[in-house]
Amino acid sequence: MASGAPGERLREEARCPVCLDFLQDPVSVACGHSFCLRCISEFCEKSDSAQGGLYACPQCRGPFGLESFRPNRQLASLVDSVRQLGLGPGPTGVRQCARHGEELNLFCEEDQETLCWVCDTTPEHRSHHTVPLQEAARCYQAKLLMALELVRKEMEETFTQEANMGKKTVVWKEKVEMQRQRFRLEFEKYRGFLALEEQLQLRRLEEEERATLQRLRESKNRLVQQSRALRELAEELEERCQRPALGLLEGVRGALSRSKDVTQLEPETIPMELRTMCRIPGMREMLRKFQEKAV
Repeated sequence: MASGAPGERLREEARCPVCLDFLQDPVSVACGHSFCLRCISEFCEKSDSAQGGLYACPQCRGPFGLESFRPNRQLASLVDSVRQLGLGPGPTGVRQCARHGEELNLFCEEDQETLCWVCDTTPEHRSHHTVPLQEAARCYQAKLLMALELVRKEMEETFTQEANMGKKTVVWKEKVEMQRQRFRLEFEKYRGFLALEEQLQLRRLEEEERATLQRLRESKNRLVQQSRALRELAEELEERCQRPALGLLEGVRGALSRSKDVTQLEPETIPMELRTMCRIPGMREMLRKFQEKAV
């Protein structure tokens, strides 16, 4: 057991996070993570998330540019050493078929399960499409990474909307406070006669404030819930991408299905203009008539 742990660590260091195979021509990007030169180049070519010439690292999402590629000769030497030691890029130990005792090295697309070569010849699987286990793992990992990319985009959009909703709440409160101060200054001139009218309009303003703040809070809560759901789904997909082939493929169709069901939550359009206005001209006319009657 003690010798297995260092071997496992060496395998992890020598494995490309994208193709899950031994690193070939390893290069490091700005964040420090390393990939096969071919894998990270293809990732950048297929990525549609480049902004200003920057891409998101497949492992940590940190930004990097093509100019940050640095050949990692020390890691290349480590990979050669791991090859010479005979440590495969996958985990130690081979899982065997419970029915036939053979190595599970095939994957059935129709039944979404791992098979041995004997299973592949049985009537229940003979007509099915089977592929080598590592090939299936790479294929589904690519699909998972694409799903993860979409979920992360939704997360970023939701985070932005959540932040904007918080800003709107602050702006709304400031607008209400400024309006409240204007009301008070106007009514201060006519405190005696207009005291009741002032309170009435302030109550209307406060009711409008509460109603809009309630809508803002509810909209923000929905975005927070969407953000939490997206984060949990992203964590699940990210964790699944790091699994060995067998663990990655178990239930992979369900994980992909859940990621496709994610839909962007459109924030509610909430008017940010006050409806409650101070009707001072009318108040002045009422005061003039009151003064005339008093005379």
